[in-house]
Amino acid sequence: MHSTDTLDTLVGPGKEEPHQRGRGGRGLPLSLQDCAAPVLLLNSLLGTTLVALPFAVDRAGIVIGIGAHLVVATLTGYCAFLLGDMLTETGSSSTVQLASKAGMPLAGKTIQSMIVCSTLFSSVGSKILVCDIVYDLLRIPLWKTKCALLVIEFFFCFLRDLSSMGFTSFLGVFFAFGLGAYLMWRTVTEDVAFEKVPLSPSGWLAVGECTGLVLAAFNTANHADFRETLRNPNLFNPTVMFANSLALLTSLGVALGGVLLFAGEVEPEVTTNLARRGRDGEVISWALAAISFTKLPLNLRLLANNFEILFLPGVDMTSDEISGHGFRTSLRCLLCLVVFVGAILFPAFGEVMGILGSVMGVFIMLVFPLMMAIKLRAARNALESMVFPLLLLASLLVSLFSTGCILWKTLVEGTSREAKW
Repeated sequence: MHSTDTLDTLVGPGKEEPHQRGRGGRGLPLSLQDCAAPVLLLNSLLGTTLVALPFAVDRAGIVIGIGAHLVVATLTGYCAFLLGDMLTETGSSSTVQLASKAGMPLAGKTIQSMIVCSTLFSSVGSKILVCDIVYDLLRIPLWKTKCALLVIEFFFCFLRDLSSMGFTSFLGVFFAFGLGAYLMWRTVTEDVAFEKVPLSPSGWLAVGECTGLVLAAFNTANHADFRETLRNPNLFNPTVMFANSLALLTSLGVALGGVLLFAGEVEPEVTTNLARRGRDGEVISWALAAISFTKLPLNLRLLANNFEILFLPGVDMTSDEISGHGFRTSLRCLLCLVVFVGAILFPAFGEVMGILGSVMGVFIMLVFPLMMAIKLRAARNALESMVFPLLLLASLLVSLFSTGCILWKTLVEGTSREAKW
């Protein structure tokens, strides 16, 4: 879970030399270098289970849930490879340019707008989650925590380069590793058998809800690492590969440990019950708060960069004329205020985040690359002509399943939390 200086998120690479291309048109490589990027991507997907999957499902749901995340990760990884190939082959530097060359300029602007909305709501969701957990643990009024986080975000805005805040990703991995080790240790000491975990089909709705939350909370900073690795295979680092593999195992450990200890008793987006479960619940709540806090500067950076790409195309934001007069810093502070207002107006944001993740996440990460592939590549051979529409259908089914589960849960149970300013 690292960040790169070139934070294009989903806007893709520019022109590359032939020897730098990831896989080109020669099929998926099998070298260790090329395995680093998919592991990064898989880690970022499963890493979001820290706030969703562990406390939601039963023994059948945990298997289904992990399987669903693996399917989503596999689809996303393949579509990212497709997107990288098409950006390289067409010489495009952004999704907007790629869509224009495919004869679909409106699609490119729509996807970029979705990226901005997705990062905005992810920022709001992370802030709300931190405030809720702090309130549950310390009973500090929500407005005080939100104001304190606003001041911290203003501090991030005045940093010369928000990419330097990548160390927060390292802290997030550190806390995640600690949480995973603690949960697995408690599982062993409690001697909880997997067969003792309750089996209730009604809990399977949480699988769809968690899938939506995972897509909503998808850490696009990790995707930037994935794109950078794809652009230049020489960036491969065995240490990075090992660290991300370890983080992936940690995420799975948290999911399994959480479901064995708390299955069916604590919902994913509600920390109130968890904080009242004694020492175990408090430790986990603090870890979740720390992990969510480390996402704040990353979400801010992503929001600012993608906002500039959408509304200020062709403008060099790093030039002295722009950055030297404080325009970029002022813009970032304004976006912080937008996130602050969103956190005030939408305190019960879990379901909305899930729906946004189900719809926007699928369209950003899966539907758009597949649409471009059908337009630009499907005529190459019969296999691709058949596979791309099937993958597109599978992506839409994932979105419909998750969205339907979230809407049904909201209709039956109401919002996740009755919290006010």
